[in-house]
Amino acid sequence: MKVWFFFSGVLMGIANVVPGVSGGTIAVLMGVYEKLIESVNSFFHGNSRSLKVLIPVGAGVLVGVFGIARFLEIFLSKYPVPTHFFFLGLIIVSFVKTKEYFSIKPVNIFFVLLGMFLIFMLHFSGETTAKESMFLLVLGGFVAATAMVVPGISGSLILLIFGVYDHVLYLVSHLIIGELLIFSIGVVAGILVSVKIMNFLLKRFREETYSFIGGMILASLYEVLPKKMNTNVVLPSVLSLVLSLTLGFFLLYIEKKLSVTQKL
Repeated sequence: MKVWFFFSGVLMGIANVVPGVSGGTIAVLMGVYEKLIESVNSFFHGNSRSLKVLIPVGAGVLVGVFGIARFLEIFLSKYPVPTHFFFLGLIIVSFVKTKEYFSIKPVNIFFVLLGMFLIFMLHFSGETTAKESMFLLVLGGFVAATAMVVPGISGSLILLIFGVYDHVLYLVSHLIIGELLIFSIGVVAGILVSVKIMNFLLKRFREETYSFIGGMILASLYEVLPKKMNTNVVLPSVLSLVLSLTLGFFLLYIEKKLSVTQKL
């Protein structure tokens, strides 16, 4: 079980480095999302048993972020379209997983549309340019942590909107410790705020919350889908999509077998 949480954390860490892909979305896909929310909330209420989840997930996230940042920096520049199609497949499977938690009825459809509207509003707000500063690093850490908690919202995409994505990616891939510590202040604050909110919503408005999450995941497909494609990348992109769909549904199968959402 700990291995599954660690592996989930690795994938979440990788996802949070890629613009348009949410670590929270990957947590939904891996079946650890709700357990992770509960564990973080329990930890801040003094329940040490939650560390059985938080330590392996946290270690996995660190491995995923620091282990893949430099690799993605190079890989995305050389093979951007097939790489984005791979994550496209994971997002599709994530929506299938999320759909298990809510039924089709008018109120839930409304929240699906509301979730989609939020993501599209963020996208069409456009990027802003700003100088990297202490404040922007803290703010960037806050939104990145929020994205880890809220499926469908990509922290990296929001960093792009604020104009600090390249700087943060450079800090991670080249291990600039001082500024990364400043960035982590925002991360901790984002986790504290986001987890409290999501824990409340999942207990009081479970179906509506997952409907909203489903809408955000659906809209994030547009964020990841490449807007320009050459004919020479069509086949690699299709193969990449098929591979990610196969992997995603295989992970869903394994998750159901292990019943991760039912026990620590």
